[in-house]
Amino acid sequence: MTDGTDTGRLIGALGATARKNSGLAIATVAGLTIGNLVLDSLGSEQAATFIGGVAQFAAQVIVTRSAMQRRTIGDLAPNVAGFFLLNLLSTIGVLAGLALLILPGLYLAARWLVAGPVLLIEREGAIAAIRHSWRLTAPIAWPLVSLLALLWAPPLLVAFGGGVLSGLAFEEAVSQTSDLTVSALVYAVMSVVSVASWLAAVATYDLLCPRVDPLEDVFA
Repeated sequence: MTDGTDTGRLIGALGATARKNSGLAIATVAGLTIGNLVLDSLGSEQAATFIGGVAQFAAQVIVTRSAMQRRTIGDLAPNVAGFFLLNLLSTIGVLAGLALLILPGLYLAARWLVAGPVLLIEREGAIAAIRHSWRLTAPIAWPLVSLLALLWAPPLLVAFGGGVLSGLAFEEAVSQTSDLTVSALVYAVMSVVSVASWLAAVATYDLLCPRVDPLEDVFA
C-alpha cells in the first residue's frame, strides 16, 4: 500500500470486512452487551470486571481468528498466550499514551493495530508482532489515527450523555428504568466499537498485505 491511502479507504475496507463477518459481529455484540448486563446484577464489581474482561478477550481472539481464517486454507491456531501478552503490552503502552493528552495513545494504537492479525497469520511472537505492525503501518499512521478517533468517539459521547440522563431521573422507578436503558446503550456501543476495532485490524492488514491466490502465482 502507498502512503496515499486515506481514512475513507480504510473505512471502506472496514465496511467490506464487517459485511463478510456480519453474523459473527452481530452475535458478538449481542453476547457482550447481554453478558455485561447480567454481570451488573451479580453484585460483585470485582467478579463482574474479571469475568467481563475474560469474555472481552475471548471475543477478540474468536473474531480476529475467524476473520483472518479467510486468508488461509488450514486452521489458524488461536495463540491465546500470544494474544494475552500482546494485549498486556499494547494496553500498557496505549493507556500511558492516552494519559499524555490522548493523541500519543491513539498514535500507538494505530501503529500497533495489525499486531493481532500478524500474530495469527504470520505466527510471530507478541513482541515481534508489535514491531512488525509498527513497520507495516508507518505509511498510513495518521489515517489510522483518524479512523480510531472516529471509532472511539461514540463510546465517550454515549457514556457522558448516559450519565447526564441518569442524573436527570429523579423518581426511583424512573431512575431504575433509565439506569438499565443507559447501561444497555453504553454496553452496546462499547461492544460495537470493540468489534469494529478488531475488524479494522483485519481490514487494515488485508490492505497492507493483500492475499495472493496460489493459483495466480502458478499461472502468472
